[in-house]
Amino acid sequence: MGTLLGYFVIGFVIIVATTILYLPFFFILKKRVTILRQLFFLLLVGCILTVLFATIFIRLSGNVFSPHQYHLNLIPFQWITKTWQMSNEKKIMQVVANMVMFIPLGFLVPIVFPKIRSFIKTVLILSLFSFSIELFQYFIGEVADVDDLIQNLLGSAFGYTIFSFINHCVRSNKQKQRMKLME
Repeated sequence: MGTLLGYFVIGFVIIVATTILYLPFFFILKKRVTILRQLFFLLLVGCILTVLFATIFIRLSGNVFSPHQYHLNLIPFQWITKTWQMSNEKKIMQVVANMVMFIPLGFLVPIVFPKIRSFIKTVLILSLFSFSIELFQYFIGEVADVDDLIQNLLGSAFGYTIFSFINHCVRSNKQKQRMKLME
């Protein structure tokens, strides 16, 4: 649980740092791009940087791209059946962290990029992002795991579901307001 909280703290710091670096662009784009759209873009960039930090940057060591071992798991759901060196609580936290990391991305990608607002496009893009992370982890000597990919996919889908629900509620509310104006 402490590791997950640590990632949230690191994520918050990354988002604050990204915000500070983005401020000049904010003032330049203020007249052309809405503040809310810029905020969502900023949050997306912060979330992507947080995911990259938690999965790649924190693990980079001196033997990058020439590790002594390569670890690859292509058997789905092995985290359930395989007895790892870690406790059940740590295994569950690992699964939860893999899903939670991608929930904000599944929510923010369709907001920031309206052209890829469909469920399939959003999940496909985030699956490619997750696959890229796993591939990179393999080449730096970390574990590349199909289970991580599945869990990231589930987090992306859940994030998109939240977006879809909120989007539906906002549209319904706008339609109700239009109907009242027509009366």
